[in-house]
Amino acid sequence: MNHGSFVQTKQGFQAAYEMYLEDRKYASARIPNDVFHAQLHFDSNSGCSYILKPISISSLKKRGITAYGAGRSPYEIYLSTGELCGFIYQKKHSGFLSGYQYTQLQFMGKQYAVYVVDIWGEGAKFPIYRTEGQEHQVALIEKPEVVYNRLDQYSWMALYEEDIDVVGLYLLYFDYMANNHNRMEVVKSSKEVHKAKTLNKALLAKYDESFKQL
Repeated sequence: MNHGSFVQTKQGFQAAYEMYLEDRKYASARIPNDVFHAQLHFDSNSGCSYILKPISISSLKKRGITAYGAGRSPYEIYLSTGELCGFIYQKKHSGFLSGYQYTQLQFMGKQYAVYVVDIWGEGAKFPIYRTEGQEHQVALIEKPEVVYNRLDQYSWMALYEEDIDVVGLYLLYFDYMANNHNRMEVVKSSKEVHKAKTLNKALLAKYDESFKQL
């Protein structure tokens, strides 16, 4: 199992992040000074750099991809060389009293689904599944309930090295979308507590605590 962290180092207009694999820096990420539909940049020590660019729901549909329109905007994922290598967008699992929203990633020919599960007293859990063929979990992200100075911190684990970039790309996308409403603010000496509990049983089932023991 690979372990690491994803740490926000700068807030405000030009948010910045660092990603660590064990105790060594694995990647850096940044969001340039553009509050609305910013391009997101992710530079990995794996030798690849990526740029996430916003795309409309209608343009995504023309590519044969149906996304859920509410909430977070979809993005295309490009290599720094300009080659399109994936998409990230929202989907909705339908069901009477059991429907929920989740994130779908298409990346380097692979399919991923990321779910958000809130555990009261522990924080948010983000299980990541590969969805080609039989769905199986390949990574897990955790975020504590307390955030200081609006600098988000996440811990992560991934079974395979090939999925680490997916973890970083998702976190850059998620953190930008979750905090875009306060991107214009710079806060010092703050403490924010987010307590929530997921009640949807189908969504709760996506979080398998035993994954951390693999």
